[in-house]
Amino acid sequence: MPDKNEKQDHKERETIRRQFHMLRMLNRTSKVSTKELRSRLEGTGFSVTERTIQRDLRDLSAIFPIVCDADEQARPSKPYGWSWKKDEPACDLGGLTIPEALAFQMLARFGTHFLPAGIEDCLQPYFRASERQLNASMGATAAKNWARKIRSVPPTQPLLPAPVSENVQQAVHASLMKNCCVKIRYRSEKAKQAVVHPLGLVEHGRSVYLAARFESFDDARLLALHRISSVELLEESPASAPDGFDLDKYIADGAMGFGELGKSIRLQMRIRHQAGRHLIENRLSADQTIDDPGDGKLLVTATVNLTERLRWWLLGFGGDVEVLAPDELRQDIKKALEEAASRYR
Repeated sequence: MPDKNEKQDHKERETIRRQFHMLRMLNRTSKVSTKELRSRLEGTGFSVTERTIQRDLRDLSAIFPIVCDADEQARPSKPYGWSWKKDEPACDLGGLTIPEALAFQMLARFGTHFLPAGIEDCLQPYFRASERQLNASMGATAAKNWARKIRSVPPTQPLLPAPVSENVQQAVHASLMKNCCVKIRYRSEKAKQAVVHPLGLVEHGRSVYLAARFESFDDARLLALHRISSVELLEESPASAPDGFDLDKYIADGAMGFGELGKSIRLQMRIRHQAGRHLIENRLSADQTIDDPGDGKLLVTATVNLTERLRWWLLGFGGDVEVLAPDELRQDIKKALEEAASRYR
């Protein structure tokens, strides 16, 4: 059991941590009430009363250039508002607050692949500092619990990411930030060199694709980043997008389905209830309808884009799905299943 001195030391450390976070929560452009400070502190794991916050702020104001709004003090019925003095130089406290530490940890775990090349290396000290902050021995916080209990699991068979040349990644990122063309060498069925206009990066599974327009062509294409063997920046040649190009619309129209971009069909299929019940909540489209005739199968109708990804998705259900319409898709799925079955005979 901790003795009296250990308890006192722990209490003092917690007070210092709490006051440190309070100082970081103040700014110079607007005041913050003690009620709001209490709410923010509780969100980072501190249990504290407004009276304690007021006492802390009075003590801190004797050391740091922070002030309480004079008008508010003259009218105690209204909440006090605290801020840094506007005519004093900014006070750099360093370190990270709990919310900042949590944000850096979430970024380190789930989002670094979308950072421009070089920035991730610059952020490594913050990633390490955020981990130390959340793992501090002063006691568990709500943010620390959150970081421990959030994970991302791929919905399909996990695959290792294809390796991308660091030089290629840096050059592509630079072209997007500078909005300039690049000359690339691309590994496909026949290696080729071309000048392209970079339009954006899109993650698909464990691979990243560059949406780009080839010189002398008007449409956007997708290039797997890991298949680009070399990149040369053409800083004197500004990149230009196809007329009306929008990256979000490009994806919504079926770009990541790899083929038949924008071709819409009215899909009708019969799917075994156990396999298709998730479609009741996760709909294929806004106009989706589901009928349950009571025979253990659901009749699903929806407007979707006809893409290779749709075919892969349907084939993944095996015998649990029967495509009824359109007939072209039905015949494609039938042929693929017959060929698969013949290999197992």
